[in-house]
Amino acid sequence: MTKKEYIFLSMNDFTKEGGGTIRILSILNSLAMKDHSVKFISNAQDLSKFHPDIQHVSINYKFTPQEKRKFQFLLSKFNYKVVNTFFSKLKKHFQQLLPDLTNKTIYTFEYLDNSMGYWLKQNKLIHSYINDIHGVSTLEFDFQIKNNSSPLKKLVLRLKKNAAYSLDKKVLTNSSKNIFVTESMRSYFIQLYPQLEDRNYVILNNLVPPNAKPNTLRKDDATPVMNEYGIPKDSRIILFTGAFKLTGGVMVLIKAFELVKEDLENITLVLVGDGYERPNCEKYVQENNIDNIIFTGRTPYKLLPYFQAMADVIVCPDTKNEFSKLVIHIKYIDALLSNRIVINGSHPSVMEINEKQRLSLTFEPSNEHDLAKTIEFAFANYYELKDKYKFVSQIMLKEYAYLEQVEKI
Repeated sequence: MTKKEYIFLSMNDFTKEGGGTIRILSILNSLAMKDHSVKFISNAQDLSKFHPDIQHVSINYKFTPQEKRKFQFLLSKFNYKVVNTFFSKLKKHFQQLLPDLTNKTIYTFEYLDNSMGYWLKQNKLIHSYINDIHGVSTLEFDFQIKNNSSPLKKLVLRLKKNAAYSLDKKVLTNSSKNIFVTESMRSYFIQLYPQLEDRNYVILNNLVPPNAKPNTLRKDDATPVMNEYGIPKDSRIILFTGAFKLTGGVMVLIKAFELVKEDLENITLVLVGDGYERPNCEKYVQENNIDNIIFTGRTPYKLLPYFQAMADVIVCPDTKNEFSKLVIHIKYIDALLSNRIVINGSHPSVMEINEKQRLSLTFEPSNEHDLAKTIEFAFANYYELKDKYKFVSQIMLKEYAYLEQVEKI
């Protein structure tokens, strides 16, 4: 197969791990593992997580939060030449950094990176750019507006949303290709910008990272962790791992557990993680005297396989929200490698890969009664479901891994 040259750009410094950085690392490392030529222009400092054959070019230029907002606002509302006036040092810096890319196409990953690709093209410092779109800024502002009571803050957020809408239109309609994380996300953007209907695109889901392996630990292997967190060894465990946030659905899971706990013997709900909604969840549990719920707090990521090993059922309870309709969450991918029964909301994004519940059980998002029924079904049919889903981790590695799909970008 013909080997290709790929050039990527990101302003990220990779000091914080998250869904975005996992996706970037997975794409770059997968291409390098396929023996393609990969050049990465970024602010990354620790290169140990990157494949050794990747060629790195240091940008050595970081935006302050204020500069980032200013750059994107000006680019959304004005001609790129206006941006050049305010960011002349940035333009000069990239002219010196990228003298040989005027006839090249670069891939850009995150929101700021996509904006940089558009700006670099307008300045003729690159030939063209390809966006990887795995987030929707306008939806983030919608969510903040909905959950903010201050009229002044709502006004500011609406102005920011308007700017994001304008910038997305420029960035998406001037690229040579757009990579969308799901077909649902592409459809969403086509509704906003109909001219995208006929533009070149690729669908690349959030997938299994290279070098990921199925979790082969047994429940006995998790005994030290269970002892550390006071989890009874004979418990039948429902597990959640992730952030406690409004869209995370932890409260929905707690209410579902409240509905089923009297009918299921030795049942324990283990909630791993932290976030701004955790105090509300703990308060609800205390006020309603719900026992057998354990909050572990923030735990090291390296312990995730052990929490999965102790679990009988893993629940990803994300609520009904626009973002989950469009994006498959990383924690769902992690759960499908656990060799455990998984329950997930039937979001359109998830159902793109989970037709007829081939990978996991589903429930109606935000509906604790439907989730409770699904949990009861999982335990009532536990061994049959264990047999049904015993090859899910292999399916994920074969059909839904970056190594298998990355070359289509």
